[in-house]
Amino acid sequence: MRRSVLIKVLLLTVIITSVGCNNSQQKLLSVRDVQTNERQTSNPVIIVGVVLSVSVDNPKEFALMDLDDARAGKPGREIFYLPVVSKSRAPKAGAVVKITGKVMEHGLYVAATKVERWKLDPGTKPKG
Repeated sequence: MRRSVLIKVLLLTVIITSVGCNNSQQKLLSVRDVQTNERQTSNPVIIVGVVLSVSVDNPKEFALMDLDDARAGKPGREIFYLPVVSKSRAPKAGAVVKITGKVMEHGLYVAATKVERWKLDPGTKPKG
C-alpha cells in the first residue's frame, strides 16, 4: 500500500514538472554555423552575432558577422556576412544580437521574426 502511494506520488511529480518543458529546445547557432550548414531546414533557428552594418536603403535589412570574427578583428575580406531581413528596424552597428528566424532557401539570408539585444559574457560561445 505504502509502495503504491509512493509510486503514484513520484509519477505525479514527474508529470507536473514535465508539463510545459520544451524538450526540443533550440541551440544557439553562430553565423559560421549557418555558413557551413549545407542543408538548411525550414525550422526556425536562433543565431547570435554582431551587427556589422545596416542598409542605407532599408532600415530593416542588416549584415551580421560571427562573434569570433568580431573578437579577432579580422579584415573585411576574410569575414562571412550573413544578410538579415527583419520585421522591425535593425539594431545599430556593433550590437550583439540574438535572432530568431528562418534561413531562406533562395539565397543565403535570414528572415528574422525576432531580433533581441544579447548580453554576452566574455567567454561565452554561442554553440549549444
